[in-house]
Amino acid sequence: MRSLERLSMLILLASLLACQTQRKIEPPMAIYASEPEEKRSVLHIPIELKISDLEETLNNELQGVLFNDNSFDDGDNMKIKATKLNKIGFKADNTSISFALPLALSIQYNGGIFGTLDATGDISLDLKTEYSIQPDWSIVTKTEISSYRWLRRPTLQMGSINVPIGSLVDLVLNKTRKSIGREIDDVVKDYLGLSRVIQDTWDMMFQPLLVSPEYSAWLQVNPTSIGMTPVGIVNNALSTTIVIEARPLVNIGPRPEDKEAMQLPPLTMYTALAPGMEMYLNTTIAWEEAEKIAKQYVLGETYSSGKRKVTVQDLKLYGTNESKVVVNTRLTGSYNGSIYLNGSPEYDLSANKIKIKDLDFTLDTKNVLMKGGAWMLRSTIKNRIQDNMNFLLKYNLEEMKNMLQAELNNYRLGSGLRMSGNIDRLEIGKLRLGPNGFNIGIEILGNLKVMVEEKKK
Repeated sequence: MRSLERLSMLILLASLLACQTQRKIEPPMAIYASEPEEKRSVLHIPIELKISDLEETLNNELQGVLFNDNSFDDGDNMKIKATKLNKIGFKADNTSISFALPLALSIQYNGGIFGTLDATGDISLDLKTEYSIQPDWSIVTKTEISSYRWLRRPTLQMGSINVPIGSLVDLVLNKTRKSIGREIDDVVKDYLGLSRVIQDTWDMMFQPLLVSPEYSAWLQVNPTSIGMTPVGIVNNALSTTIVIEARPLVNIGPRPEDKEAMQLPPLTMYTALAPGMEMYLNTTIAWEEAEKIAKQYVLGETYSSGKRKVTVQDLKLYGTNESKVVVNTRLTGSYNGSIYLNGSPEYDLSANKIKIKDLDFTLDTKNVLMKGGAWMLRSTIKNRIQDNMNFLLKYNLEEMKNMLQAELNNYRLGSGLRMSGNIDRLEIGKLRLGPNGFNIGIEILGNLKVMVEEKKK
């Protein structure tokens, strides 16, 4: 009987000890520092449109017969056909482009009783296209004939006699001004037009750009304003600089949600600026991504002390006390439940890693373990976990730099335009903890340029 009572007492005592060991440990509260003021990133993107390319484009577009009036019944008793004679010559200034357009004229005159009289001649028209960029980024062009000169004056042929017919200038100019001017307007507007390219580029900068597929690094430029400098002539090219202000973010982890693009702001004109890119990236290594890295080394690990042992079943990370990382480690075995450790994260420049220093059990965890799991306080579990709480950043920086460089050299801004650039320097700044993960400021300095990639046909 006494043996049975003793056995019952032992079972009760073991149960009480077990209950003490399994008492739930209170997790530290998640606390994060207030968000720092974001630095403004500025991108100065020079655009050069070579006048020779515009000249080639216009010469390709304007070929053969440019004007053909084939009716005698429009009040002038005359038919006129104007055919491009030679290549169109060009010159440009900051607000206009001038053209010399040589035309071969074929004229038929209804001479009544004399029948149809034919004449030919060659004329060079001097045209001027004025252009301006509107607040909605559209371009307005206006082409006018400013002067002319005869290369070969026309005469009428009556039998074997050439009869001068005087000046056909007013007639020729009136008939060609609208049609040829309109064609030139369309070509120049299409070549110089920025509104579609600017709109597409603006919308694209709100979408996540995968800059490192291997490590799931996503860039969102998040522009806040966009403008340009006045157009000028530099090295025989129409030159301007697009100015973009932004709040770029890099997220390392799952693809961020698409952001709805802000409405394209009206055009803002800036004074002349030196080219260059100065970007400050608020880079986030998501808690989920850091957990995934740590779990590769910790999940399934078994730690023992004497006859007791525990196995790590899960691991979660978050921040507390504004500067501490909490490691929530769920165990099974001689201890079932979560234990909490915390430590101070810092960026190790020489190793290019985020390291968790001074990882230790939280106070509440120590209090609970002292009553029933003190053996864990003396085990290697704390040190073994800390060894696997280092997050290598080299791929985030070097890979990001390489991928950004590759993206820059293949970033198309619409038909015929391509952006290129160089990243000269990429530096890492202060490490912070945020609700979404480790936040690291990265500064990128470099140069960008937009180039004409192909001729418009």
